[in-house]
Amino acid sequence: MKKGLLIIRKNGNNYQAYIKRADNKEMLFANGKDAEELKQYNNSECSYMSQKGKLISVQIDNKILFPLKKQPTIHSRDKKMQKQIGKNIFGTKKRFLRVPKDTSNLLKPSTIDNFYLKLNKTVHFINISQDGLNPLSFDDKPMLFQNTFKDKNDSKREKYFEVEHEFSQNFISEIVNKNLKSAENLIGKENLSAKNLKPHWRLIVGLGGESVYETSMTLHHIYGIPYIPASAIKGVVRSYIINEYFRKNTEEPAEYWALRDKDFCKIFGTAKETKLKNEKGQEFKVQSPLLKDGKPADHIGSIIFFDAFPVEEPQIEPDVMNVHYPDYYNEKEPPTDYQNPNPVFFLTVKGKFKFVIGTKKGRFDDYKIGGKSILQWLNEALKNHGIGAKTA
Repeated sequence: MKKGLLIIRKNGNNYQAYIKRADNKEMLFANGKDAEELKQYNNSECSYMSQKGKLISVQIDNKILFPLKKQPTIHSRDKKMQKQIGKNIFGTKKRFLRVPKDTSNLLKPSTIDNFYLKLNKTVHFINISQDGLNPLSFDDKPMLFQNTFKDKNDSKREKYFEVEHEFSQNFISEIVNKNLKSAENLIGKENLSAKNLKPHWRLIVGLGGESVYETSMTLHHIYGIPYIPASAIKGVVRSYIINEYFRKNTEEPAEYWALRDKDFCKIFGTAKETKLKNEKGQEFKVQSPLLKDGKPADHIGSIIFFDAFPVEEPQIEPDVMNVHYPDYYNEKEPPTDYQNPNPVFFLTVKGKFKFVIGTKKGRFDDYKIGGKSILQWLNEALKNHGIGAKTA
């Protein structure tokens, strides 16, 4: 905590509270009645903490003066919005959107049935301050959803973190059947294997993707539904096989031994030469075991992994990761109680998915590693390793 001087000034009928720093610069932290209530501390020494030029805590004699523990005032014009914003942020209040005026005149967010468009194109920017719900202020942020109810005894509080979405079963079934039919036409039904699998709990895919929000979610840009990309499925299965089957107690990394295995390289593909490093930074070179004209050659994987689509109406639910001691983890302060938690919300999905894999080269059942088929390895990888973020 740094030392400063608390200054109260009156400008007309308005009071303002400042912190005067050691370099004589001042930082405003309260206005109006909140500042007036601090008049007794005028010209008093105080302790304060700031981050990136913003005050996050002010104390005098261990009494916390800031942040102010007050309920946000909901103006009468916003009371009708209270339930909507509490329940989900995808309402019909266009004043919270940042879109061109002509677009805003035509836009009816409540009629958008594509969840990808609703989430990414009708972004709501909101700043909840002591003055109520302020659209388009300087401190506004893109919000997935915002709870305006602070009373923990509110009987409806469990319902406020919901995300509005509609995925009809007929629409979902049509997408799944269409993609399965396309896969059959591409490689033949006899060389295709499909299986429905359901996560134990909720699934998070694409958490770190580009997004105006702090977090993201993988949604099909046409259908607007959550799905698991084929590249993610292939990556999980490949990584699981490397670590479970090829790991040895040697200096060479497990992938070194995998890339020397013909069956592995036929299934997943390989370059004619690959450079790898172990945990100590030692470098190893491995050449492809698949030859062309007697020389190591590049090879495209023979097993095709397809995108996994939900087979039932997926449920989008929010979750949160909350760092209670941000300054401690940034090595600035010990883990003290006055640090402000920084909750980060993200979206998850519940539901069953159809996984489809196959080959255009030979018989699908002929591709095995360690006596197990790729479908068996897929089951093991998803069961023991999981897929997506937060699998630990």
